[in-house]
Amino acid sequence: MELKTSLFLKQPRENAGSRTSNRYDYQKDWAICKLTELHTSGGDYLLSFEFHDDILVFDSSTAPSEINCFQIKSKEKKAWTPKELYTGKKGKRGDSYSFLAKLYLHLKDHQANVAGLSFVTNSFVKSKLKDDSECSAVESFMLGDLSEDVLKKLCDQMKMDLKTQDLDDFCKVTKIHQHQLDINHHSEITQGRLAKFIEVALPNVRYQIGPLYKAIFDEVKTKTNVEHQVLNFDDLKRLKSISRTDFDGYLKAISDQEDFRELAKSIENRLNAEQASFSFVAEFGRYAKQYEVDRMDHTNMILQSTVSQIAGEIKVHSSISPQITQQMQEIFDKLPEGTNVFPGSYLRTIILFELYGKG
Repeated sequence: MELKTSLFLKQPRENAGSRTSNRYDYQKDWAICKLTELHTSGGDYLLSFEFHDDILVFDSSTAPSEINCFQIKSKEKKAWTPKELYTGKKGKRGDSYSFLAKLYLHLKDHQANVAGLSFVTNSFVKSKLKDDSECSAVESFMLGDLSEDVLKKLCDQMKMDLKTQDLDDFCKVTKIHQHQLDINHHSEITQGRLAKFIEVALPNVRYQIGPLYKAIFDEVKTKTNVEHQVLNFDDLKRLKSISRTDFDGYLKAISDQEDFRELAKSIENRLNAEQASFSFVAEFGRYAKQYEVDRMDHTNMILQSTVSQIAGEIKVHSSISPQITQQMQEIFDKLPEGTNVFPGSYLRTIILFELYGKG
């Protein structure tokens, strides 16, 4: 059975436990770092949020055959003990699946398609590996690399809880990732990694990392918080995922920023040529800078709708005046009342960009 089909035969299980805002933000920041890693690899991908697990990564956004499943768990101070990983807590449905048990269930449900299972944390596991070294000394290790006595205790408990006798494959595909993003500085670290990624992907483009990071973070937040029932792969892709194509769109928006600034200069020159008032030209310059940032936020549906309304008015507009300021005012006067959530000068600025050329 295709992975695109088998994923939807069962409803997603409850994600255990409530998390603070910082811990949810930590998960989103980790996802952004993962997106830059996936995009750098060059292959197709689809990263999905809060569906069957914290993060799912498919090897294709159209016809996936492999899946990697990630549980992203942060800790403020203490290290994880092995017992915390395989001991469950009661969920809303009365289940008691542990972190590792939840990962195992992916293998049980989709064994032929599971490429990897991962437990990701900012902390580390307080235990030893087979070579008697401390787990904390490495950034990652396979579950099967734990010391014999710890691994036996872990597997014995999981076998009893899950009513299974074979965990060999599970131990071979399950990896523990440690020291992933400082819990107190994950936002700054993510912005740094994103900046390095952009510098390589778009070496000649100027950009502001703050607004760019916020735009991508808000997109991840929107995809994470979608509460619509996901019935098929197309729903998952559209509502709760980011693909290579989506991320390419973010990069194109950054590339367009340079053209946007040149367009702003051209409009300002035109306004000066038409002897627009000094105060209006100054307001245009201020709101142009704001619009440059705001337009990158694809989750701002009010702004997106307003721009669409303005574009629609321009499409049917006719004027005998050659002056862009006169045309701008004529279009402004036709805008419906719903657009007055924005200052008039901001709306006029958007109109100028749409009149003079796409921003």
